[in-house]
Amino acid sequence: MEIGDDERLMMEFVAGSGDAFEELIKRHQKPLLNFFYRLLWDHHKAEDCVQEVFRRIVGARFRYRPVSKFTTFMYRIAKNYWIDLCRRRAASPPPVSLDVAADEDGSAIVDTVSSGAEDPGELAARSDLVRKVMEAVQELSPEKRLILTLSQYRGLTYREIADVTGLPVGTVKSRIHAAVRSLRKVLADEDTDGQEE
Repeated sequence: MEIGDDERLMMEFVAGSGDAFEELIKRHQKPLLNFFYRLLWDHHKAEDCVQEVFRRIVGARFRYRPVSKFTTFMYRIAKNYWIDLCRRRAASPPPVSLDVAADEDGSAIVDTVSSGAEDPGELAARSDLVRKVMEAVQELSPEKRLILTLSQYRGLTYREIADVTGLPVGTVKSRIHAAVRSLRKVLADEDTDGQEE
């Protein structure tokens, strides 16, 4: 693998450069925050997760080898932390307020798994639809939620997700498709319910 900027910075950090680590944080803090926000739908908890992942990267720095992208290493640590967090919580994340559901960032998944129904164009209807999709995402298993988030929001390929999760590529594909089918069903049911009124 050709060593990129991130991998070079991580190797410099392993060698003792604090500035290199600061640069990695600057580059990856926001994407990692968005990643955890999509899993938790809680900005403050997502920030705590980001801090913990960077703390774990510091702890794991001497095990780092530039055999894959730095982001694969980082998301592997994030995945392990997510699993630990889910085990500790032993429950789904808390419900999301309508204020969060109406957030512009929260609408991307609706567009991704749209059932083909026309967008009603009304904020109240859209907020309700986004809320229902977010609830449906929360009902997915933590592993499917993780895989869907890596795919839809981080833009990782099936191969990259397989590298992060340790799952075969075929399993990654099937779990993404199963999660998207579940979300499409929720949206189709919502559209049918709306037409019956």
